[in-house]
Amino acid sequence: MKKLPFAALILVLVLALAAESLYILFINKPVALKPIGGTETPAITPGTPIPMNFTVANRFEFDNFYDQDLLTLFAIDQQPSPLSPDAAFLKDGVLHMDKNNALGEARPVMKVHPGSIVHVRLRTGENGPCFFAMLSNPLGSGIFQNLRVTGCPGHELGMDATKNQLGSSPLQASIPSYGMASVSADQWIDVIFWLNDKGDSVFYFAGDPTDVNHLFYGSVGLPSDWQTTNWEFSFGGYFHEEKASPETYVEVDFVRYSYGNITDYLTNNLPGYLANQTDVDTVLSSSVLPVNHWKFVPNT
Repeated sequence: MKKLPFAALILVLVLALAAESLYILFINKPVALKPIGGTETPAITPGTPIPMNFTVANRFEFDNFYDQDLLTLFAIDQQPSPLSPDAAFLKDGVLHMDKNNALGEARPVMKVHPGSIVHVRLRTGENGPCFFAMLSNPLGSGIFQNLRVTGCPGHELGMDATKNQLGSSPLQASIPSYGMASVSADQWIDVIFWLNDKGDSVFYFAGDPTDVNHLFYGSVGLPSDWQTTNWEFSFGGYFHEEKASPETYVEVDFVRYSYGNITDYLTNNLPGYLANQTDVDTVLSSSVLPVNHWKFVPNT
């Protein structure tokens, strides 16, 4: 048998290798592996950038005396003239209200405009009183329309609308809300109001800033006679029937005025939002019942 020349043997080997490469390339292509599991990812995962499409425009941290210069301070007994700023109103970096210093309510000078987010963190003592965070629409002649979140030790947070007129009994309507969030003594509670961009709806959120299961939220529509581009915001405590004691106070950790994307703000500032995101987003995207849908009755 004749032996192939060396050059011919090399040629045969080259052709064989080429044929194998063509087989792999066009016939036996490797299969791409599909990822195991679903394609959706959690809203926030480690290493995922947290959305920050909002801006904090004004803040009160109560670390210094001068924060009070932008607050109107009201006495517990509702004296006609506001109180003057006082170092006695500050205690360990919070705004402190009690019967001894007579401070019962504070109202920042900034207004709440459509698209605004206003956020307060506050707590009450073991003996109360009930605290409130409130949007107010002053109509003149001593008439006010109010949207108010209230909290009392040992009770659930509540939301209501009130109509106040000097010399008359206030009218009040309870606003049905979602979630349940009870209030304990010395428990910080965050309350957030968002006036939507059109100015025709208010959304409210409240909860413990350290507990993902502690959340209270809802919405209320504003008919034309309730709408304004200059809501006032205030907060404080109902001290009138409480006795003075070291365990009877309301304290405020901070107040912030912001604007921007409400879901981004909640993601960064209220842990209960992410734990209940689907339910909360449903409320944010649903039609809103107007405030006058609810029955106003005398607040006795």
